[in-house]
Amino acid sequence: MGLITTIRAIVTNLIFRTDVLQTMTRPDSTSNPDTPFGQSSFGSFRRESESDVFGEATIGPGSNVRSSAASMSDRQPATRENSRTVLDAQPMAPSTSYPGGLKFQASDELGRGGWGIVQRARDQTLDREVAIKRIIGETHDQELRDQFLHEAQITGRLQHPGVVPVHELGQEQTGEMFYVMKLLEGDTLRAHIRATHQHWSGLPRRSQPMLDELLAPLLERFIDICNTIAYAHQKGVIHRDLKPANIMVGEFGETIVLDWGLAKTIDDAPEDCSETLRHGFGASETTSDQETRRRSERHGVVIGTPAYMSPEQAQGRTPQLDHRSDIFSLGVILYEILSGQHPHKGLKTDEVLERAKAAEFESLKHFRPGLSPAMVAVVEKSMALQPRDRYDSALDLANDVRHWMLGEPVSVHPGTLLERCGRWGRRHRTLAAAILSSAAILLVSASAFSLIIHKAHRAERKARQAAEVANRSALKRLIEARDATDTWLLDLSGTLQFYPGLQSERDKLIQKAIDQYATLAAQQSLHQTMRSTEPLEKIERGKCYLRLGDLYRLTGNVDLARSNYDAAHQVLMSINLAEEPPQHSEPQVNLVSANFGDARMDAEPVDLQQQIQLELAQCVIGRILSGGNWSSDASARQQLLHANQSLATLLPRVTSTTNATTIQMRAASAKLRLDLAMAGQSDRSAADRIESAKSAVDWAAWLVSRRGTSQDQTYQITAFESLATLYDETGATTESLRVWSELSNLLDQQKSEDTVPLINVLQSSAHAKIQFAKQSLRIGDRASAITGYRQAIEDLNEAWQSADPDDFYRTNLATAEFNLAEVYAADPEQKATAQSLLQRSSQTYQELLRQQPTVDVLHRLTEANASLADITRGTDEEASHLDDAIAGFELLDDHAELTQQERLRWLSLLVRRLNLRANGQTADNPYKLLHLIGELTDTLGNQAIPQDLQSEIEALQKEPAQPQ
Repeated sequence: MGLITTIRAIVTNLIFRTDVLQTMTRPDSTSNPDTPFGQSSFGSFRRESESDVFGEATIGPGSNVRSSAASMSDRQPATRENSRTVLDAQPMAPSTSYPGGLKFQASDELGRGGWGIVQRARDQTLDREVAIKRIIGETHDQELRDQFLHEAQITGRLQHPGVVPVHELGQEQTGEMFYVMKLLEGDTLRAHIRATHQHWSGLPRRSQPMLDELLAPLLERFIDICNTIAYAHQKGVIHRDLKPANIMVGEFGETIVLDWGLAKTIDDAPEDCSETLRHGFGASETTSDQETRRRSERHGVVIGTPAYMSPEQAQGRTPQLDHRSDIFSLGVILYEILSGQHPHKGLKTDEVLERAKAAEFESLKHFRPGLSPAMVAVVEKSMALQPRDRYDSALDLANDVRHWMLGEPVSVHPGTLLERCGRWGRRHRTLAAAILSSAAILLVSASAFSLIIHKAHRAERKARQAAEVANRSALKRLIEARDATDTWLLDLSGTLQFYPGLQSERDKLIQKAIDQYATLAAQQSLHQTMRSTEPLEKIERGKCYLRLGDLYRLTGNVDLARSNYDAAHQVLMSINLAEEPPQHSEPQVNLVSANFGDARMDAEPVDLQQQIQLELAQCVIGRILSGGNWSSDASARQQLLHANQSLATLLPRVTSTTNATTIQMRAASAKLRLDLAMAGQSDRSAADRIESAKSAVDWAAWLVSRRGTSQDQTYQITAFESLATLYDETGATTESLRVWSELSNLLDQQKSEDTVPLINVLQSSAHAKIQFAKQSLRIGDRASAITGYRQAIEDLNEAWQSADPDDFYRTNLATAEFNLAEVYAADPEQKATAQSLLQRSSQTYQELLRQQPTVDVLHRLTEANASLADITRGTDEEASHLDDAIAGFELLDDHAELTQQERLRWLSLLVRRLNLRANGQTADNPYKLLHLIGELTDTLGNQAIPQDLQSEIEALQKEPAQPQ
C-alpha cells in the first residue's frame, strides 16, 4: 500500500512539473471529440511552448485552468468574434446534461488546463448561458478534489463585481464534481497591455504625456483590481496568483479577477515541510492521512507565478504570507502596465525565482526614463522587499494611483509644485492653455494700465484719509452720545430704584434709554459692523448691543436681552488686533465700561485688548443674569471659563496694598459682578455658590477701600446679603447670623458718616436687622431679636419720611411691627405691647388692602388677625379676631393654594370659634363652620391632624350647634 502511495505522489509531481512551463492549454488536433464527459485524459492535450513566457506559468498544485481565449488573445488582436466564443475553431465537447432535472445543458468547450475543463452551457431553468467547470483526469484523486472544492468555495464566498459569480456547486452520479459560474466574455488584461504598448510603439511621434493618456484606461482597470483584492483581503482571502493573464476585461467595462484556485484564507494552518524540490514542491514524505492536507499550504512549498511572486512567496514561506504578498503582485502588474513588460522578461523560471526571492528588478526609469517620479515611487513601494515597507492595503495603493491620475500628490512622493502643475496641465490641456493665454493678456494689460492704476491709488489714498477723518468724527459723536445716555441713566435711573413710589418713572427712563441705544445701534447693521476693520468703532458698537441687553434684562425681556448679548459677543470676538491699530491724532477718546455697575474712570487710557476682554466678560455676566442652565450648555461653560481666565490676567491680588490702575479697578468690578451672578445660579452646588459669594464680598471690600463709589457700596451690600442668604439656605444659622451682623454694623457706620443717610442705606439696614432678628430667634436669643426688630422699625420709619409715602415702605414697616409683636407675645409681661403692635400692623394691612388688593397683603392681614386672636385668648375680643382670621383664610382659599400648615392653622381657628359657644359667643353660621371643618378634615386626613385637635373635632360633630 505504501509503494502505491509513493508511485502516485511521483506521477502527480511529474504532472505539476510539466505545468510549470505553461499554464494555458488547448485541445490537441488529435483529440477524440466523442470522449465521454468526465473521461478526458491528460495525454490527449498538449501545452503551448513560448521561450518568452518562462516564469509566467503557475507553479504548484493549485495551478488552474486558463481560458484558451486568454492565450489566443495574447497573440492576435481582440475582436468580438474571437472573444465571444473561446474556441469557435476547435472541436466542441459533446453536449452533456448535468443532474438536477437536466438543469444545465453543456455545449462547446471554452478551455482546459492541467486538471480542469470549462464548458459553455445553458441554464434550462433561467434560460441563460453559463460556464461549467469540472475536473478532468483522475477524479478519484482526493487532493485534486479538495483543491477543486476549495477554489469553488473561495470564489463563491467572494460576492463582489470584480469576482466571477459562482451559481452552483454539484456532483454527478459518477462522483465527478462541477461548479457553475457566470459566462465571461472579453480579453485578458495582458492582451490589453500588449495592444496598448504596441499601438504606442507604432506612433510616428511619441512622448511621455501621450503614453500617460494611452495608459489611463489601463490604470482605471488597475484601480478596479485593487478594489476587488481589497475586498478579498477584508474577507480574509489572499489570491497568491495575481497577474494580467488572470484578469478579464469585459466589453462593457467589467474588470474580473479570475483563478482563485491558489487562494488562501488567512486563518489556514499550513503544515511544515523540511525540503523543497525544484520549482518549489516539497518532498512527499507524508503518510496516508497527511495526504488529505492541501499541498499548497505546506511550509516550503512555492506556488504561484514566479514573475509576479512576492519575495516571501518565492522563498516558500507559506505561513508568513498575508495580504501584502498580493500587494507586491499588484505592484508587478502596475510595473507591466507602465512599461509594457514584467520585471523579469526573457528569463527562465529558475532565474526568475532567484530574482523574485530578493525582489531584484530593473527600475522603471530604465524602460521609461520620462515616467513621473511619483509613479516610480508608487511601484517601488508596492514591490518593496520587506512586507512592512509596502502599502498597508490595496485601497491605499489604488488611492495613490487615482491621485496621480488626477494630478494630485501621492503619499509616497508629494512632488514639487512644478510637477503637480505639469500633471494638472497635461490632464487639462485646454484649460491650461486658456490660463496661459489669459496670463499673457493680463501681463500686457497690466503694463498698459499701470499709470491709470497709479493715479487711481493716489485718489483712493486721499479718499481714505478723508474717510478716516469722517470716521473719527462719527466715532467721537457715538462715544459722546453713549456717554451722555450712561450719565443720566446710571445716576438718575439707578437712584430711582430705591424710591418704589417712582417705579413708573424709572420704567419710563429705562424705556427711553432703550430707544436711545436702539437708535445708536441702528446707525449701522450688525453685518456692516462685523465687516468693519476699525477696532475702536467695533468696541463702541459692541457696547451699544451690550447696554441694550442690560436694559432689556431690567425690563424682564430675557429673549431680546440674550440676542443683544450674543450680538455684542460676536462683534467683540471679530475684532482683530493682529495688525497695528490705526493711530488717531485726535479725537482722544476715553473708553468706558458698558455695564451698570462700573463707574467711569478718566484717569488713564486703556489697552484695546484689555478693553475687549472686559467687555466680553460683561457679555457673559449678562447672559448668566438673563437665566439659562449653564451647567448643561457646553458653549456657555466655555465662555464662562474664558471670561474667568481673561479677568485673571487683569486682576491684582485681592490682598494687594499698592495703588490700583484703572484697568485693575474695572477688572475687579467685573469679577465682583461675575461672582454675584454665579452665586445666584441655582443649578450649581451650595458649596460653589458660597465660594462665589465669599469672593464677591472680598472684591467688594477691595473696591470700596480704593475707589469707594456709591456703586461699589451697593455691590458690597448685595454681596453680603447673597452670602448670608446662602448660609441661611444651607442651615448654617451661626454663619448667617454673623454675616447679617457684619452687614448691619457696616451700614450703621455709613449712616453715622452721612449727614442725611441715603434711602438705599436705610432700606438695606432695615432689611439686615430684620434678618438678624429672625436668625437670633432661631438660636433662642429673644433679646437680640427684639433689638433687631426695633432698630429695623426705626430705619423704615426714617426711610418712609425721606420718601413719599407708598405701599412698599408701609408694607415693610407693618411686617417689621408684626415680627416684633410675635417676639413680644412669648413674654407674658409684654403682651400689651405685642397686642398694640399687632393692631397697628393689622390696621396698616387693611388700609393697603383697600387701596390695592393683593394676595400677599391679604395673607399678611390674615396672619396678623390670627395672632391677635391668640394674644387675646379668653377675652371678649377673641371671637371678633377669630372671625376676621377665618374670613381671611376663606378668601385666600379662593385665590391661592394654601399649604398644609396654613390649613391646620385655619382648622384650629374654626374649632376654637365653635367652642366659644359655651361662653355665649355664638357664631353667625355654625353649620357653615362645621361644614368647613369637615372639608378641611377630609383634605388633610386624620394622620395630619394632631390627636387633641381631632378629639375636639369629633366632640363638635357629635353635638352640632343649634340654629339661632
